[in-house]
Amino acid sequence: MDLRPATRSTLVPLLFLVVVAVLPRFALAQAETVDVEALAAPAAPGFVAIGVEPTAVARPTTASAVGLSLLSSITDSDSLLPKNYALEVAPYWLRSHPELTYEEQSASGILSTMAQTFAISFATATAADDTVRLGLGLRTLLFKGRDNARAAALIGSIQSLQLEMLDSDDDDVRVELAARLRDGALALQAENRNPVGFRLQVAGAAGASFPDAHYDEGRLSKYGAWVTPAYRWENGLSVLGVLRFLRDKEAAVGLQRTVDFGARFRIEVSDLGLSAEFVSRRTGDRGLEASFSDRIVAIVEYRVRDDLYVTSSFGKNYRDSTTPSGALVAFLGASVRLSSMASVAVR
Repeated sequence: MDLRPATRSTLVPLLFLVVVAVLPRFALAQAETVDVEALAAPAAPGFVAIGVEPTAVARPTTASAVGLSLLSSITDSDSLLPKNYALEVAPYWLRSHPELTYEEQSASGILSTMAQTFAISFATATAADDTVRLGLGLRTLLFKGRDNARAAALIGSIQSLQLEMLDSDDDDVRVELAARLRDGALALQAENRNPVGFRLQVAGAAGASFPDAHYDEGRLSKYGAWVTPAYRWENGLSVLGVLRFLRDKEAAVGLQRTVDFGARFRIEVSDLGLSAEFVSRRTGDRGLEASFSDRIVAIVEYRVRDDLYVTSSFGKNYRDSTTPSGALVAFLGASVRLSSMASVAVR
């Protein structure tokens, strides 16, 4: 069965333009609710399974209920229109949780954190030889850090304003307090994107290849699992690590098993994130001599608005049989939220 529609070359750019054009800009949070999703640059685990990685050390984040990531590889395309897509779904946030408060969500244990941050991603990419690659990925947080100092102060301020509103019978005073509550909730919403302390994310993915876009020739091509620890300080500096085990069934015999380990250093300045990563890869099956190669990439991320994130990465990838010195890494990408933002109450 041929997976290639006759009009695919026109439908892909059209799909991209339609998604960006109709994507709604959702309203700001109400006075006593705070959005708890942290949209990040494209890093869906499904991308790893199909060999598309703008970053090898992804930031641990809470996924959107429904989000779309788009990536364009500058080196593999004569157009900047994306050819790599990932749809990520966080089942917990597909429905509202009106009884869940901000305090409960922030102080949840490991099991609750895993449920709230569990996400499934579906990724697709098309190679130059018309091989279609499909990836399925899973991720969740075990530890999600804590509120930063500014967020903790804002929670106390919001709760005090709520008590003042309940005690006041003056309509003018209540209107003023409502406006201050709204400002406080919006400020807390902004700070919620920047938790501090230790975070730990686990993820896994599997990919399949369909040569010449034929379904009948499809086969499992890659699978793996990894952990991503991270620590963020109040000043916006973050250190992230990765330990990843992959099996590439399309690689030559003796070179199918890889272990990646490395670190990423990131600094945030307002809506801009600047980072650099260094990851070493050990390649070699059991009983055979291993080889090592490195990946060095710089990443620039920018939050355009709460439902739109853009990224660019540039550097050197691991070396392989076709690129002994390491292929060029050059990606442009975006993450867009396709659902309304999940909110919890501050009480």
